Amino acid sequence: MSNLINKFTFDRFVVGPCNQFAHAAAVAVVEQPTKNYNPLFIYADVGLGKTHLLNAIGFHVLSLHKDMNVVYVSAEEFMNELFNSIRYDRMPKFREKYRNIDCLLIDDIQFMAGKERTQEEFFYTFNALHDSGKQIVIACDKCPKDIHYLQDRLLSRFQWGLIVDINPPEIETRIAIIKKKIRENNFPISDNIAHYIASHKEDANINEMEGFLIQINACASLTGREINLDLVEELEQRQMLEVNKMKDIDPPSYKTHPSFFPIKDIIDEIKSIENIQRSGKCITGIPTGFDRLDNLTLGLQRGNLIVVAGRPVMGKTAFALAIARNAALDAGIPVALFSMESSKEMLGKRLLFMEAKIDSNEMNTGTLSDTDCLSLRKAANRLSEVPIFINDSAGISAQEIKVGSRKIQSDHNVGLIIIDYLQLMRSDRSHETRDQEISEICRSLKDLAKELNLPIVVLSQVSRRPEFRDNHRPCLRDLSSLSGSNSIEAEADVVLLI
Repeated sequence: MSNLINKFTFDRFVVGPCNQFAHAAAVAVVEQPTKNYNPLFIYADVGLGKTHLLNAIGFHVLSLHKDMNVVYVSAEEFMNELFNSIRYDRMPKFREKYRNIDCLLIDDIQFMAGKERTQEEFFYTFNALHDSGKQIVIACDKCPKDIHYLQDRLLSRFQWGLIVDINPPEIETRIAIIKKKIRENNFPISDNIAHYIASHKEDANINEMEGFLIQINACASLTGREINLDLVEELEQRQMLEVNKMKDIDPPSYKTHPSFFPIKDIIDEIKSIENIQRSGKCITGIPTGFDRLDNLTLGLQRGNLIVVAGRPVMGKTAFALAIARNAALDAGIPVALFSMESSKEMLGKRLLFMEAKIDSNEMNTGTLSDTDCLSLRKAANRLSEVPIFINDSAGISAQEIKVGSRKIQSDHNVGLIIIDYLQLMRSDRSHETRDQEISEICRSLKDLAKELNLPIVVLSQVSRRPEFRDNHRPCLRDLSSLSGSNSIEAEADVVLLI
């Protein structure tokens, strides 16, 4: 058994019309693993219960079949374990682990999108398990056919079994969920308040509703106030103000009142380069910490869009984390990192082990020495106050990145933004082709860099062409062959190929 979350069991899952079919399918799988619906593919928006069902299946299978080997893993954890196994030549051990499982529960499969090497390994893992009569249950935030950059052969296999979805809960189910959360947490909240929250939180997912209940209870216990309708309405109003503040994506100062600057101010700013030269410093932008790169670019320049491109497992994310670390820790420049690929916990772990100069796989295998633990503590102390801010929202749009970037710059004076990665972003508008969508996203990021007057580093995939070259090195046309247009390199000020 691996990593099952204790609170996610069948008896704590509230069944309603929105999730009845998915729940029934999960129970059927538990009663007869591999005989009913293999694979079972569950998809739903964030916070609607797919991870809950995945874990409930795991716990119930173990309760009925104690000798079965059940593994729950996220796609991200699978991917990181795969990368470490490749890096440290441990692939036989990796395959032995994942191809000798009786029930594989894999969450957030959408994070494998665009990861060719990970998809290839999961394809063969899937085949090995399915051919051996083992159960596979998959959770995702979208229907398989809607996952961009998913190999056709994997899509075909996901459709072998049963695909079920979970819809947002209707009013009766929301009431039942809220009441159950109140009982489980022993919150002193009346049924009237529960009904009010359910009727006013119709667009909220289950996690958001539970978070609001915790907020109500915390406010009451810390301030000594009674939990009544006045308190709930006050907190709801405060929450709405925060949401409206975030939705203010195009204030008048950005669009209707463009600013003009006298040429004197512009020239004076350019003349400051002369002062930098006299001081003996050659870096005019944000230092990356990589001397050869800084000598070529004079640092990451304000208003520039910098694209870091390469094939999977080439180290794009590690390179970006190193730049973030060097800018924030060594240069004291606040950094905002948008990650659609890795969770904030995983990025924090990678930063920590990078700073401690320890292979992160040693923690997974339990081989950390006392010296390693001491190095980790020292690294944690150094990083704890570093101004790096991480947003790990999946499938974030260019407009949402604009909103978040403006706010984080206003709140923390951020001087560098890093986005991981371009192909996982989406546009707020519909487009006839993905190429048009990528083009609009690139233009939007370039505009944002100019507007905020800071460099934006965005990671990108390249096509598979480098794999067929003798030296395996990517070139600029590999970007255009991936997107079908020249939009990426056309908008970029600097392109770094890994």
